[in-house]
Amino acid sequence: MKSLYLNNKYSKYYFDIIKNSKVREIDKNIYTEKHHIIPKCFGGLNKSRNLTVLTAKEHFICHLLLTKMTKGKYKAKMVYALARMVRKGNGHHKRYIPNSRIYSIIKKDYYIVNRERMMKNNPMNNPKIIYRHKIATKKRGKTLGMTGKSHSKSTKQRMSESHKGKTKGINHRKSISNSMKKISSDIHYINPMDRPGIREKHRNNLLLSWKKRKGLL
Repeated sequence: MKSLYLNNKYSKYYFDIIKNSKVREIDKNIYTEKHHIIPKCFGGLNKSRNLTVLTAKEHFICHLLLTKMTKGKYKAKMVYALARMVRKGNGHHKRYIPNSRIYSIIKKDYYIVNRERMMKNNPMNNPKIIYRHKIATKKRGKTLGMTGKSHSKSTKQRMSESHKGKTKGINHRKSISNSMKKISSDIHYINPMDRPGIREKHRNNLLLSWKKRKGLL
């Protein structure tokens, strides 16, 4: 398993902490946590020889060191583990809270590792997936529109209130106009108003809205 670790100062610091924890006696009143010397995600066993007792601060430092003494997929696993550690603890764990500088380093490493994972595993890198997505989006957006979809009354009310008093800027109106022109020029495009009952429903809704504004209802 040592081949998983880089031969650097961080590895030395890590094993020094582990060695010290194995020979010392710690006060029972001090909060401690169990630590897998060889992480379980590396194949480490849940056996006493692979476990040691650390304070919350030592446990955090060991996991921080593990991100510096590994590389590749093993480093990614340790970055994820460390990111979980800095989240708020529950009733059973009193997690060590790092300072802002260390926290920013952890967040940066997490972002880099997560971005690399997404770039590598993104299904949109597969040409077949891209093609199927393109066809499905085209069919749904230009032919079916919002057919079969409906909002609840409360959602409609919130949408209505959020748009009251708002006006669209010139650039926004131009963008909408250009998008609609592009969509309507497609040979597969079907105007929603041409579907049975839609034009009449739209007209009735406009009339109802006008009557409410005029106080006729």
